[in-house]
Amino acid sequence: MKRLSAIAAVAAGLLSLVAFAPACTSPEGEGTTFGALDSPPCWQGPFDLAPDFFGTIAYRSSVLYRVQQSSDNESFSDGFTMVVEDIEKVKSQLDVPLIVTLPPEVTAPGIPIVPEADPGNVHLSLYLLKTCKTQTVTLHAVREVSFDDVGAACDVTPLPGATSDPACDSAPFATTGRGDGKSRIVFHSIFAGDTATLASEPRRTRGCFDVYLADPREVSSRTLGPPRCRGHLRGTFDFLYRRSRPSQPFP
Repeated sequence: MKRLSAIAAVAAGLLSLVAFAPACTSPEGEGTTFGALDSPPCWQGPFDLAPDFFGTIAYRSSVLYRVQQSSDNESFSDGFTMVVEDIEKVKSQLDVPLIVTLPPEVTAPGIPIVPEADPGNVHLSLYLLKTCKTQTVTLHAVREVSFDDVGAACDVTPLPGATSDPACDSAPFATTGRGDGKSRIVFHSIFAGDTATLASEPRRTRGCFDVYLADPREVSSRTLGPPRCRGHLRGTFDFLYRRSRPSQPFP
């Protein structure tokens, strides 16, 4: 059984390859990420990430995206990481809503690993290391959440003038309010994995999402029901991969 320290195992595994894999540190993109969070004592209420940095790390058939506010080190920033385990699988499902889950092998202490017919191919984690400073706040997108005792903590209010995407502006996505508690994402295009190409479209990743965040430790070991909703985020993304010098831990 995996411990909670393994929650970001897939992302950590890809990040460990940063020094060896071509990296993307590109201003060529735009996106939105807004909603509501319930993570006391650091953040409770409406949330707007306003991302302006989009990074890509590709390794074999997988890719890790880092979307955050500012290009500072992740340890001093707010943002989210998104892992796609199989690029080709997503390419075969463009414009189709996909589930967003925890990695299937990850579970909290005391919770059994339950086989899923569709374990999910996309995983997303929000970190607030700038806002919350010494309080380690990381919330994970899960397949489904519970709305028990959450009040308005998971109700989304659209941002005035925010970029919208028709693919995520109709059922089953929640255009406003609470929604059905299930995390989904739509890719219209995805970086093809070719780090040498100069063509723009194979380097483009574009889509939208509607995800629900939770602390996986809050799964009931008695009922095995979904964890309590700790956040609800909607957003769009559209950016290009641009090969650059691999990131270095020191100058």
